[in-house]
Amino acid sequence: MLANSQTMAGLKGATRLGDIVPGLRRAGQYLIGPCPFCGGRDRFNVKVADDGDLWLCRQCGDGRYHDVIDFLMRRDGRTFAEVVGQPAARPRASAAPVAALATTPADDWQCAALSAAAECANYLRGDSADAGKVRAYLRDDRKLIDATLHDHMIGFNPAGRHVAGGWLAPGVTIPCTVDGRLWYVQVRTTATARAEAKDAGRRLDKYHALKGSRLGALFNADRLIGAAAVFVVEGEFDALVLGQYVPPGVAVVTMGSAGSLPGNTWLRYFAAVRDIILLLDDDDAGRAALGRWQERLPRARAARLPDGSKDVTDFRRAGGAVWTWAAAVLRGAS
Repeated sequence: MLANSQTMAGLKGATRLGDIVPGLRRAGQYLIGPCPFCGGRDRFNVKVADDGDLWLCRQCGDGRYHDVIDFLMRRDGRTFAEVVGQPAARPRASAAPVAALATTPADDWQCAALSAAAECANYLRGDSADAGKVRAYLRDDRKLIDATLHDHMIGFNPAGRHVAGGWLAPGVTIPCTVDGRLWYVQVRTTATARAEAKDAGRRLDKYHALKGSRLGALFNADRLIGAAAVFVVEGEFDALVLGQYVPPGVAVVTMGSAGSLPGNTWLRYFAAVRDIILLLDDDDAGRAALGRWQERLPRARAARLPDGSKDVTDFRRAGGAVWTWAAAVLRGAS
């Protein structure tokens, strides 16, 4: 009993909800923000205490404060004995300090970059011949529907231009916003622009971010609030495609590449998600990164696409039943 009590005390003292739940802001001795379970805005309330944080949700809770053990039980779907039976967390005094949180670009960059992204989105929705060709490419090759393009403000920049002190390359624009703030604008550059850059003795990669972007951000992070499950994929296009076929309450996110791992800022968004599914590309880079992801997210499990498909876009191009496959994975059948 003594060992069990020590484990409970260690777990409560070492697990700080402010470190693992995103979107909380301090109000005196409390932290308030969106509930990681139901997504209710400003309904999650954490009472900070040295001997262990207490929490309640005014929307999906029972009106009483609960401790971090209850939080872990609800998050992981485990019993009290299963949670307390884990080795005690290190005491706070000897724990490694929490890494500083990432910050968004400055407001002047935000304003200019967001305005440019909106202009590109409007251009893509226009009736020009170029816009029609790009929409056809996104529909036929990338397997994206109009609603997805609209919901994520996907656009097209027809010609290179200077924006926010950087160069916005010609191509499909993919902005990443979290909690109303813009973190980056990524461009899937055109083959013509890459060829012109090469002829001029310059290099233009297939993906080129607007200068000032914070590329280490979690695309679709907002959708993790209140989500029961999440698929982690390698790139934005795969996240957009798979997002069209998952049921409500399931998120699809990406760090942009297999080698980019979530830091403390983004790990918090996974805090209350019970089922984390790693769907990295079936190639050398994806397989090499899988172990690193599972070290960072020990609760995560891996999934693979059928028929040897490299990624979800290839699977959809080949006529794969993405909805059926995703439903089976969520049931634990794959």
